[in-house]
Amino acid sequence: MTSTLVVARADSETKSVIWRGVASKDLDQNASPEKWDKNLNKAVAKMLEKYPPKQK
Repeated sequence: MTSTLVVARADSETKSVIWRGVASKDLDQNASPEKWDKNLNKAVAKMLEKYPPKQK
């Protein structure tokens, strides 16, 4: 089963998305909750390596 996590940051005044991170992974449905938690934490950490976005 492929799972996707999307995290978005929006500007509260303009309501526009200013940053979006996406992570996808094939997950084993029979894996332990600890394994699912480990995969989720790893995906979030990797995603947040690119936050905040570099100024242009």
